[in-house]
Amino acid sequence: MPLGPDSKKNDNGEVEGAVWFPHGVIGYPGPCRFAVVEGTEENPFVLLVTEEHGGLRFPMIDPLLIRPDYGVSLSAEEIDEMEIESRADLALYVIVTLPEDGGEATVDLRAPIAVSRANRVGMQILLPESALPVAAPLAEEVEREEAEAVL
Repeated sequence: MPLGPDSKKNDNGEVEGAVWFPHGVIGYPGPCRFAVVEGTEENPFVLLVTEEHGGLRFPMIDPLLIRPDYGVSLSAEEIDEMEIESRADLALYVIVTLPEDGGEATVDLRAPIAVSRANRVGMQILLPESALPVAAPLAEEVEREEAEAVL
């Protein structure tokens, strides 16, 4: 299964620009290599794609686009493992769930995906119990952001 139209493989058969997840993601534990297929200005969604685990595809979005006050505190161990030296090294995403029945899309604000831009290591961060929902309706988050922008 191809990762995307612009995906290229190196001489070792690995996807160039792939992101290594040493701990996998929720529901798919264990080491796994993913590709992050970027969106565009018109389409801010990103795909997290792997040929492993039957070709998983997770649509994601930068949480700051829908919640500018969104923040994540990484532990010293997470920072060390991802070799993050500055905030600029970190890309942060939240997974978007699109129900098969055509229901309302949701975003998981409690388990974001963090990716080190410098060394291409990623991990899913499990935030402690908080007011952040696991399944926040995407439309409500966008409306909330638009309403706050007007104020």
